[in-house]
Amino acid sequence: MRLFTALPLPDALRRELGALTAGCEGLRPLPLEQLHVTLVFIGEVNPRDLSPIEEALAGLEIPPLSLHCEALFDSGRGALGLQLRPDPALQRLQKQMRARLGEVAGVRLEQRPYKPHLTLARYPQHPPAQLGPLLARLQGQSYPWSCDRFGLYSSQLRAEGALHRLEAEFIRPPSLRPRRRPPPATST
Repeated sequence: MRLFTALPLPDALRRELGALTAGCEGLRPLPLEQLHVTLVFIGEVNPRDLSPIEEALAGLEIPPLSLHCEALFDSGRGALGLQLRPDPALQRLQKQMRARLGEVAGVRLEQRPYKPHLTLARYPQHPPAQLGPLLARLQGQSYPWSCDRFGLYSSQLRAEGALHRLEAEFIRPPSLRPRRRPPPATST
């Protein structure tokens, strides 16, 4: 099971950000429901480790977060996204989360520096011709929002793109137990 923690975006902001790349030939926009800001990429874990991971996250105090997506960027590796304005409360939450997750047996966190961003679209090997004008047009724009929760997500990699599923949601003020998403209905 491949896991990560992330901040969800309000629906209105998802629609607004999704419109930024609409109609840009050569870009493959992410589905709106997939837009998020990753906090910690946990990676592959045994499904039996899900409960200890949820317990480690359950006691985290979620500060009030006032976030701003700005600085549109091209990763140069097939992704277009928005960087977040530096926010000390977000950085503290992410560090505390890493510390707690690092104590869970079987969890091996990646070691690269945290750069909060959200990916809007992907493109194949070469950047599309319209990317330069799009970047220039959107520089200086800011997309603010407030957040009082984060989620623990599983990610299933597929040829057409990753499929994310909310496994548990953690809401401010700290909840004693995570709100679990019910399993999908199965037919008998």
